[in-house]
Amino acid sequence: MINNLFMKILLSILVFVLSAGLTFGQEEPLLNKKVSKSEEISDEMYENITNDMCSCFNAATKGISVEMRKVIEDAGENGTNLGEDIGFYFENTTNNIEEDIAILSEMGGDELMGCINILESKYQDIDMDSAQEQLMEIFQKTDGCGLTYAFMLEGLKQ
Repeated sequence: MINNLFMKILLSILVFVLSAGLTFGQEEPLLNKKVSKSEEISDEMYENITNDMCSCFNAATKGISVEMRKVIEDAGENGTNLGEDIGFYFENTTNNIEEDIAILSEMGGDELMGCINILESKYQDIDMDSAQEQLMEIFQKTDGCGLTYAFMLEGLKQ
């Protein structure tokens, strides 16, 4: 039962990530300034986008257990299959399963989607496809962005 429920949750997260066009994030988003197309993407801009995205994902996963966060971040660091790693964790623990499932299942909800919509509007003139590689490198290096990096990496594998 947990395996089936887990698969539904993971699929909904991945579908959301892909359908929302999330290719890319800190604790407080820098949502007040719209970026114009004429601006060249600077290192600072890459960091701002990364921090904004991480802020959205961290807010949406607030309350997730330390153990689950570690499983997700480790999957990103190791490049392993996120779904398989989470499934293995759920099969082999009884700690915080219900809470973690609830948080993961709500990731595609209003909180994350609202934050992403604001970012899409702010960065609408930035070609995220061409910035993807640089952003992923910054996600990987930035403290507090491991969870976002893992979800983005998994989304890129799809």
